[in-house]
Amino acid sequence: MMKTLAKALKQFAADLIFPNRCLSCLKVIGWKEYFCPECEGELKPSDGCCIKCGMKVCECETQSFSYDGCVSCVFYESSARQAVLNLKEGEIFGCAEYFAPIISEKLKSCGYAASADIVTCVPMGKKRIRKSGVNHSAVIGKSVAKSIGIDFSDKLIVKVSDDLIQHELSAQERRTMVKNAFAPAKNVESIDGKTVILCDDILTTGSTLSECARVLKSMGAKKVYCAVIAVTRFDKEKYGSKNPAGT
Repeated sequence: MMKTLAKALKQFAADLIFPNRCLSCLKVIGWKEYFCPECEGELKPSDGCCIKCGMKVCECETQSFSYDGCVSCVFYESSARQAVLNLKEGEIFGCAEYFAPIISEKLKSCGYAASADIVTCVPMGKKRIRKSGVNHSAVIGKSVAKSIGIDFSDKLIVKVSDDLIQHELSAQERRTMVKNAFAPAKNVESIDGKTVILCDDILTTGSTLSECARVLKSMGAKKVYCAVIAVTRFDKEKYGSKNPAGT
C-alpha cells in the first residue's frame, strides 16, 4: 500500500515538471490518462479480424503464414496511427503500456496465452535503433510479457539487413524483401518445443511476422502467436496490391 502511494506521488510530482501528454495528439492530459477524450474516441477496435492470419479480410486460404495466430487491438488509422508513429519515433512509450492489457486479454480469449512460454519481438536494425533510441517492438513485448506474467527476451532473433524499407511496397514486394532478413541470434537460449508470442506494432501483409515466425520455428519453437497494436484495413479491391498504410 505504501509503495503504491509512494509511486503515485512520485509520478504526480514528475508530471508537474514533465506534464503527461496524449499518446496521439500530445495535448497535456491528466497524469493517470493515456489519451485525451477526443483521440480515445477515435480509436476503432479491430474486432472481427481473423484470429489466425490477423487480417480484416481473412487470407488464410490465399496466403501461407508461418505463424499460428495473430491478435490486434485497433485499426491503424486516425489517433491510433499517430500514437503508433509517436511510439516508433521514440516520442512517447505509454502506447505499449496502454495496449498491453488489451493484447493480453485477446491472447487469453483466443487460448494463445495459456500455452505461451516466452514473449519476444520483431528485431530492429542498429541504424533504426540509433535513430529512435529504442526498439519500439521490444517496448511492446516487455509490456505484454508483464501483463501476461511470463518472461520476455529480445535475444532470440536478429535482423540481418539494416536496409529494409517497406514504405508503399506491394504485398509481394514485401514478402520478397523480408525473405532471409532475420536469423537466430548468437548463443541464443533454447526454445525447443516452446510456444512463443511474437510482438510488433503493426500488421499489414503479415510478411515480416511470418518470416520471423519461420526463423523461430527453425530454432525449435512449437507454436508462434503474434500480437500487434494495430492492423491496417488492407482492402485489395480498393488499393490493389499496394500498401495503404505507408509502413
